[in-house]
Amino acid sequence: MAIAISLVPPLVVTGVCLGQAEWWLTLGSFVLFVSNLLALVFAGMLVFGGLGYATADRGKETGGTRRTYLALGLLLAANTAATVLVQLWTTRATNSATQ
Repeated sequence: MAIAISLVPPLVVTGVCLGQAEWWLTLGSFVLFVSNLLALVFAGMLVFGGLGYATADRGKETGGTRRTYLALGLLLAANTAATVLVQLWTTRATNSATQ
């Protein structure tokens, strides 16, 4: 259900905006899609990690789990930074156009 609600609508908007050559709207809806995707993956990682599914063998702790958490955290941070930059550029362009 979460996939249908949070991933499909931004992709539909991306496709429609792409078809109408609205590049900024396409970029914004695609950024929303990627943000939602990363949020779902991150939430799933936290839930399954908290329930103990992070490692197949609980006797051995490998660095793979930590690397996975680090990689997903870095992806989430990069996505957040990209979202902030797109919002900043949009705001600046709107202000310049208004003036």
